[in-house]
Amino acid sequence: MKSILLLACLAVAGFAAQWNALPQSGTAPSPRESAVMGHLRDYRLIVAQGYQQDFTSDFGAIAFYNDSFIYHIQTDVWNKINSSGPSNRTFHSGASDLKHNKFYVFGGLTFPPTIFPITVFSDLWAFDGYTNQWSLVPQNNAGPGDRAGSCMVVDDGILYVSFGLSDDFNTHNDMWKFDTVSGLWTQLLADDPTDNGVPHRRYRIPCALTQKGNGNAKGIIIHSGDLILGDSAAPQNDTWIFHIKQNKWELLNTGLENRQDSIGVFANGNYYVAFGDTESPVGRCVNNATGVGNNIQNNQWTLPISNTHTWNQVATLNTPVATMRMAFTVVENVLYTWGGFSWGCTVPGDGTAVSNTILNSLDLEDI
Repeated sequence: MKSILLLACLAVAGFAAQWNALPQSGTAPSPRESAVMGHLRDYRLIVAQGYQQDFTSDFGAIAFYNDSFIYHIQTDVWNKINSSGPSNRTFHSGASDLKHNKFYVFGGLTFPPTIFPITVFSDLWAFDGYTNQWSLVPQNNAGPGDRAGSCMVVDDGILYVSFGLSDDFNTHNDMWKFDTVSGLWTQLLADDPTDNGVPHRRYRIPCALTQKGNGNAKGIIIHSGDLILGDSAAPQNDTWIFHIKQNKWELLNTGLENRQDSIGVFANGNYYVAFGDTESPVGRCVNNATGVGNNIQNNQWTLPISNTHTWNQVATLNTPVATMRMAFTVVENVLYTWGGFSWGCTVPGDGTAVSNTILNSLDLEDI
């Protein structure tokens, strides 16, 4: 009764945005985290690769996946893709080119239960939405090389790739573009270890291509990610935009809490960030077997890029539980999320990993 009253009060207060758990039938992906999601024409979602980790023992067994799946939004049906594509991997990058009906996957990594040594990939793949086939994309000159957890967006057949972790366990803050017609890489910005006027080096970073409008040219917006310091990770709390025409970064805000493995998308002039792990010691849930500590979130924030650049917290109905490492994409201003995991703790120290297999949607126009 209390929950019904709460939902009614939120609706009266004007919080119209509501998450929806979508029906699912057919052959769906197995539970996993850090998969990539994109969208194709004819209202189709694609989910590809990822991994599943067993936290019941010291780090535990790890299953990496090389399969991929299509979800038909209009019929609620999953189908497994019968085409060989990228090998087993996680922390890879994905980007949708709706104009050409393609979905790109770049890089990623695998690792043993002991974490080291990691194997990082540099291959680039394209899924063709017309033929439903994967193909290895030729790279005709040297590019960023092996990368995991990088930022990748696509604009009219041009891929932009930045940041990421290489197999020497160093992170980067360079910027590259790749012409999918010529197969050629061009470096736009070199690595800058001094972080002079550019974001810190980092990986596992959500990013989005901003849209034209309100006098703003297209850009690439980022928030958070991990800066590797020795063998440890330091989540970041800064928000930047890369102005493509000016080939220059601009710092927008440092006010939102740091987080990693979050969602970051752009719609209606706002950058939307949600979920993820702040790794804050306050309220964290620590897994007994591994000592891994997480403070997983389900709070949601928007930042307008055309004026104040101030973060605003968003309230929604039926908000999914706190989750990290979700796959996500936006189709016509509707956000779709799937996968990832949370700790099933009711108190700190009660650490049972709970996989998310719910496919959720949120109309960002209602925020």
